[in-house]
Amino acid sequence: MKKNLIYSLTLIVAIGLMACNREEKNLFEQSAAERQQQVRQQIKDQLVGSDNGWEMLYFSTEEHTGYAFLMKFAKDGTVLVAAKNDVSCGSHLYKTETSLWDIDYTQADVLTFNTYNTLFHAFSDPSSDGLGYEGDYEFVIMKERNDQTIRLKGKKSNTNIHLNRLGSEVDWETYFSQIDHFDWITLCGNSQSEYIYQGGDSVVELTYQDGYFTYKDSMLHALGTITTPTGLHFYKTLPNSMNVDALDFVLNADSSRLICVQNNAINIAPKYFGLDYYKQLIKDKTRWTVTADLSSSDVQQSLKTIQEKAHNKGADIARYTFSQLVNKGDTAQILLVDYTVDGKLMQGYLVLDMQEVAENAFTYSLIEADASIMPLAKRIGLNEALGVKELTKVFCDTYKLQTYITNINQVQLLLVSQKTSGKQIHLTANKLAI
Repeated sequence: MKKNLIYSLTLIVAIGLMACNREEKNLFEQSAAERQQQVRQQIKDQLVGSDNGWEMLYFSTEEHTGYAFLMKFAKDGTVLVAAKNDVSCGSHLYKTETSLWDIDYTQADVLTFNTYNTLFHAFSDPSSDGLGYEGDYEFVIMKERNDQTIRLKGKKSNTNIHLNRLGSEVDWETYFSQIDHFDWITLCGNSQSEYIYQGGDSVVELTYQDGYFTYKDSMLHALGTITTPTGLHFYKTLPNSMNVDALDFVLNADSSRLICVQNNAINIAPKYFGLDYYKQLIKDKTRWTVTADLSSSDVQQSLKTIQEKAHNKGADIARYTFSQLVNKGDTAQILLVDYTVDGKLMQGYLVLDMQEVAENAFTYSLIEADASIMPLAKRIGLNEALGVKELTKVFCDTYKLQTYITNINQVQLLLVSQKTSGKQIHLTANKLAI
């Protein structure tokens, strides 16, 4: 009886082992190498399968400017790369170049651009300092991928990179023109400008630095950004109390702020608007330079007449700027005129009083003409007083400020006369210390 029981149990265990062996053979019909090769082929098919290619949002480091590339992967192992930035293209012209790509496997699947591409490898070249832009040309393919997006990680730098499938309607060269346009209407020319970031309970003052933002708490943080055709993409989320990844921002309806795609209650807005912005930049030693050819026709004609009179008597006017004047009172500013006499650069100025008269409106009136302007004034008019009068006739007026590009990009403004219909003076912020 006991022997029969032992025999039965042995038989059951043997049958179970046989079943397990058959199951293992079914589970692992392919070797590990074969399974890995299948995964690599799936990734290759996905990359090649996008008829219009992919958008790569590329950061060489997480703290500085990122750039967009467009890529079209082909079955023959070639990849067409398109770029338009100063690092890749030098002159910021749209360029394309073909090189080779592959999916390698060491400890993970790696997308490698394994022959030199001047547009793309410009970010991974060590340069003369041994570092260059510290970028990658090999990227670990992360598991978080779907039909529309493939997430990558730089093999050396560990930076997060995204590949996004391009729609068939996207024209590649137009794509980069749209990036230029978005930059133009939002942040172009705004280096050193201050912004307020509102992320629920998190309120942070940001400073823009030509392609990235900085902010301070207990330490200084840098936030790398990429300009896309429709907005800004941040390398990492901005702090917020709403528990969302605040990564992508677009313009709101009146173009006064950038709102977060992930939660539109999160936004970035200029710290100063309108007249406050104009005065703050002057206080910070910014020059507001008159752009004659973007001003109204009557202003252009007046400035042309002044220029001709000065030229006929040996002087040439280079530019007019509204600037800061120290120790003349809170409302005192100057109209600074750069001009040459017999090839010698000279500067002269009129002292102006700036008085606010309404919301976003003010009056410039003459306080005095400094002695430095007199050599030019006597060449403009029959005498110094008449020459000063010709200048004040153009620039002393009551104005309302109006943005020239968009409400968020205020580095170009219009002074719109409230007395003379159609009169406008175009100004551009020139952020060089006086």
